[in-house]
Amino acid sequence: MFQKFLAELIGSYILVFVSLILPAIFNDHSYKAAYYLLVAFSIGFSFVFLQYTLGYFSGGHFNPIITLAFLIHHRLNFATFLSYFTAQLLGAFLGAVSIYVVVVNSLVFRESNYLNANGYGIHAPNGHSLTAVFILEAITASIFCFTFFIASKKSSDSLLMGLAVGLCYAVMHLIALPISNAGLNPAKSIVAALFSPSWAMQQLWLFILVPFIGSAIGSTVANFFD
Repeated sequence: MFQKFLAELIGSYILVFVSLILPAIFNDHSYKAAYYLLVAFSIGFSFVFLQYTLGYFSGGHFNPIITLAFLIHHRLNFATFLSYFTAQLLGAFLGAVSIYVVVVNSLVFRESNYLNANGYGIHAPNGHSLTAVFILEAITASIFCFTFFIASKKSSDSLLMGLAVGLCYAVMHLIALPISNAGLNPAKSIVAALFSPSWAMQQLWLFILVPFIGSAIGSTVANFFD
């Protein structure tokens, strides 16, 4: 069990570190399409290499919405869920702390949205409403969990499974970054809010609740493909 805990902690650490450090160090968003591509595919390919290195030990969740989907459909027990969830939160927090130490004194960090917290309304990158962000987060989380669930059940080749899931994660981020800064991961959203202005904590509920709803929907639909 300790190996699994450590794998999830390290995987969550790396994934959150990559997800949040790029927005914290890049201040020139003149070419928004290129910026979103860079961030989305950096995150997606990080998920790919984590699947290839740590996925063998824990199943490569690295995200509470995946772990919840496995719990709902009895593919892991409650004790393992709590262990994974704790590891993912701790890894995410350590990743955010690492970023904060690196960039806290930089001009970019002081002038930016801190650790790129998720938001809606005036705090969304392009001003999307609560309703729009709610629907978007539910759809992207559903698609990601659907892909992960099917790939983990059906793929006889772990290399193909990692690539499919990582590319899906990248595409979902590419869609969601301009709308909500891409939630998709409650652990990441929580730690980003901790290092951001007070509005981020006030809006955090959406980026915890809705991805979990998407997780339940996506994994339930995937269960029809036995």
